[in-house]
Amino acid sequence: MGKLFAAVLILVTVLAIAGLCFRPATVTGVSDKSLAYSLRKAADSDETGSCRGSDDRFACTVIGDAPAGESTGGPEAIYTVETDNYGCWDAKLQKGSSDAADTLEGCITIMDLIRLDD
Repeated sequence: MGKLFAAVLILVTVLAIAGLCFRPATVTGVSDKSLAYSLRKAADSDETGSCRGSDDRFACTVIGDAPAGESTGGPEAIYTVETDNYGCWDAKLQKGSSDAADTLEGCITIMDLIRLDD
């Protein structure tokens, strides 16, 4: 009986850690900064941008890659972003450069929370 309890406890612990790594927003909620990083990855941009909002609706600005020969200051795209309880989101372009994608989608991961490249 003790071995079965230990096995179940280990399984539950591993599942909880995996859930936190892959869908941390279920525990921590969606923050402006983690959403901005997740959106930046989906837009394949080197610049961070920012998000503002609450609950499940955000307005996010993604700054595109800088033009050749410049270090910063690429074109901006503004998205309306809706999130769900799992930290997954759908973004629709409101205005921006012709290079910006009309729609983006993704999910916040643990990497968006810890932001190693910050």
